[in-house]
Amino acid sequence: MIWIVGNKGMLGRELAELLVSEGEPFVGSDREVSILDPEALSAFAQEHNPNWIVNCSAYTAVDKAEEDREAAFALNRDGAANLARLAAQRDIPLIHISTDYVFDGTSVEPLSEEAPTAPTGVYGASKLAGEEAVRSASPKHIIIRTAWLYGQHGPNFVYTMLRLMNQRDSLKVVDDQHGSPTWARDLSRFILSVLRDGWEAWGTYHFSGEGRCTWHGFAQEILLLGRETGLVTRPCTLTPCSSSEYPTPAKRPAWSLLSKEKAKKTFGFDVPGWEESLTQYIVHLSSLKTRIENWLEHSDYDRETAKAMHQSGRYLYVFITCQQAIEKAMKAVYEFRNLSVPRIHDLVRLSMGQNLLNIETHGNLLKDLSYYYIASRYSERVTTLSAELTVERSAHVISQTEEVLTCLRSMILL
Repeated sequence: MIWIVGNKGMLGRELAELLVSEGEPFVGSDREVSILDPEALSAFAQEHNPNWIVNCSAYTAVDKAEEDREAAFALNRDGAANLARLAAQRDIPLIHISTDYVFDGTSVEPLSEEAPTAPTGVYGASKLAGEEAVRSASPKHIIIRTAWLYGQHGPNFVYTMLRLMNQRDSLKVVDDQHGSPTWARDLSRFILSVLRDGWEAWGTYHFSGEGRCTWHGFAQEILLLGRETGLVTRPCTLTPCSSSEYPTPAKRPAWSLLSKEKAKKTFGFDVPGWEESLTQYIVHLSSLKTRIENWLEHSDYDRETAKAMHQSGRYLYVFITCQQAIEKAMKAVYEFRNLSVPRIHDLVRLSMGQNLLNIETHGNLLKDLSYYYIASRYSERVTTLSAELTVERSAHVISQTEEVLTCLRSMILL
């Protein structure tokens, strides 16, 4: 049994999807089992008895960490230490994900695992402290440093570029920081290779996409592929610039190119080139966007129909079409998360299945909509149901539905 800690993050979700497809048993946890609570971690481990722990959780807000040092060190150092101590107590191995930010970025050669560490900001310092805590507490550990990570399930450079390319005529992108983009799916495949073959291969490894580029070069490839697949639909010009033109609270490493020779030799893993992986990812996003837009178009139609029903005084049908609008928006989120789209009309159950909405805030609305939707299917009750509803209640439902739809759309980063 594999335990993914941080299973709702970008990498954690990707790894979970891979394990499902490979038939590997696993269990996941996120904020509901805090890595800052040793007792909660111990109870979870006691219940599920994992034989591997994969720590995908982290404080990753690089700039915010400069002002939030305590929180960054709590998650990245103390949380890692708690997991490492638990792993040692149960005599099971721990895979811990780290970052290129543990280096100062001044190298001009691919960084090996033995290269001197010298973080320049709070984020990197907290991650290095986490590495040291893992090494100290758990002899059976594998630390994987990665860089420039992107994927479907979290905000990242690819999503940002695609959005801006469809909004602006021109963009300036930094051209003096060097590294290699890493697709979360490729990193997940490497983690699976470690899970299957990593017994006794303890230590630190580097993994990122093969090859080298700057952020500007990365953006150029995104623009080219975006145009080819229809994800970028308007003209946009990219201009290279220096890091000094875009100062940030945390200093970014000028050099993040990681050597993968140790990982390739130890696990026999064929690291894909970053351009190849990006192509696969963009093609996947294009297909995904088509399916998502289909659900959202139908949701928009139902929302507008609800407003028309309200204007004509057909308040029962306001509830019915609002229910349908929310259901289809929820299904768009399910689609985005690579989950099977359920064929049910219970909005509470549909939402709770993936923690889509705050049930305390929106639970009554979802229950009401589901109730009137299902009850209206029995024609003899239509007159009775309609008599219960008023113009004020109808207007309130439309307003709440708009809030829910906005919330659901915000979960779709594409």
